[in-house]
Amino acid sequence: MISNVVMTKHRIPKFYLTILLIFTICIIQGLEAVSASYEVIYKLKTTYVAVGEGVIDETIFSKTFILAPTINGWQRLLNYTLLVNGKTANIIVKTDGQKNKYVTLDKNIKFDGKINLTLIQYIKVETGHSRKKYLPPSNDTGQTPQDPRLLSIKGFWNCSYNNIGFKDLKNLANLLSENTQTRIDYVYRVIEWVNKNTKYTLGLKEGGIMCPAEFYSLKEGACGDIHAFLTTMLRIKDVPSYLYYSLIYYGGKNITYQGRDASFHAYNALPHIFSMAVLDSTEFPIDITYSSSSSGQPIDNILYAGANSRENIIVLYKVIDANPNDYLMVYFPSNNSKVSLYISLTKTVKLEKRPETGQTILIVLSLALLALLILFKPPSTERTYNV
Repeated sequence: MISNVVMTKHRIPKFYLTILLIFTICIIQGLEAVSASYEVIYKLKTTYVAVGEGVIDETIFSKTFILAPTINGWQRLLNYTLLVNGKTANIIVKTDGQKNKYVTLDKNIKFDGKINLTLIQYIKVETGHSRKKYLPPSNDTGQTPQDPRLLSIKGFWNCSYNNIGFKDLKNLANLLSENTQTRIDYVYRVIEWVNKNTKYTLGLKEGGIMCPAEFYSLKEGACGDIHAFLTTMLRIKDVPSYLYYSLIYYGGKNITYQGRDASFHAYNALPHIFSMAVLDSTEFPIDITYSSSSSGQPIDNILYAGANSRENIIVLYKVIDANPNDYLMVYFPSNNSKVSLYISLTKTVKLEKRPETGQTILIVLSLALLALLILFKPPSTERTYNV
């Protein structure tokens, strides 16, 4: 028997496959945009407890209860509250000589027994692609800073240690600046030298930050020692620079330092100091000890500096020309008192605002078109065979 057998085969044209692929990509990108919409807020709690008798004066407030600054692209101070023995106080905000804001009261507090002062701050940090990277300018015109203190090499910055003096730092600066065309080149030279010739050691120590000459002699120290030296080296060759004190959120990491009459406690927080440089009014961080990536190139300590690349760092205050150790001390209300200083960080992650209207429309249209393409039945091709 001879019969005709018709075989039908459905083929999806390449045109439809291309459209399907494009809209699938659109959906994925839209969903990624939604899933990445989150915000990180830190609760920073600073508690100062004094036992004995004495006076809580302006010095204690200005060095202890500093407000975290709002820095475009890095962080934003949302709100803050000062509690005195558990009760909300009416505060005054002032600015110190290093351009840091702090909270204080309209009068000093006398006490006999025990007093507890607690400053609570909420700081939102920028995350992911929304975090700004501050980088050196492409060109350096040699512009001088508006604040000449950014080039200060007096006091703490100009010291001697054993047989090492400030002249030795100047000699090193002259050596590193040879054959450099711009101040940017010199910045890279200093970073490279510090990376190759010094050692980073982690830990709190009595005595605070070394003066630059001492660090140059030992070539080993903590983040504050390294960056105080680096800032000094930059200033010697007219590169404006200052220090930033910050806290790194580290869940479960606690630090305690116990002295005879004072103690320091940090919960979920690691103190960290890094340098800032200023060229032609452009500020950028330099971080030798806390960078998210390093290929051995000096630019890594700028591009991937913790403040440029991580969301677990909170900047607290700057030191321009003062002795940085002034901010690391625990101040006493009197000689007959004992003081405990507590710092803690609590991290909260929550979804941010709903996706923008444009993103929502893109996702809805993409899903609708994807459904139509799936349900669409393309024309068939028929072939007849004689059997």
